[in-house]
Amino acid sequence: MGLEESAGEKAMPDYYVVLPFVVVLVWNHEGDVLIGRHQKLERKPYPGFWDLPGGKMKPREKPEECARREILEELDVRLVKINLFDVYHHSEDLFGVRLPKNRIPSLGLCYTGDIIGVPMEAEQLDVHFATESELLGLIATMTPWTYHFLKKHFGW
Repeated sequence: MGLEESAGEKAMPDYYVVLPFVVVLVWNHEGDVLIGRHQKLERKPYPGFWDLPGGKMKPREKPEECARREILEELDVRLVKINLFDVYHHSEDLFGVRLPKNRIPSLGLCYTGDIIGVPMEAEQLDVHFATESELLGLIATMTPWTYHFLKKHFGW
């Protein structure tokens, strides 16, 4: 964490860049949570893993705008009644090892919200509302942030 001083000036501490992303926790009247599976593409950091709908923020995009855009792109539905639920910092420090290809430190914002329309598969596969017991069976194949947010939501 090199803090170096030269000529009486305080240097900026070492830091790293993080990738901001947003996911949305949507549940139906029965309490089932909307999830989908990532396509098995080499460029994806977690190919084939289960995730909440969402994606990376664009430059100068507000998190709420990103959430609405991603829900529309991924599910072809509108997002309403959006509220910040939790934040997740995904870094190599969490695993104690260097992150593999396409896995970089990131900061995830999770929102809750309601959707207008019927979710369609556009970018994710197997999109559906999953029961808590189904989700418990999928933990090994969830993205780390999805597990984090669902754990908080359900109190696991």
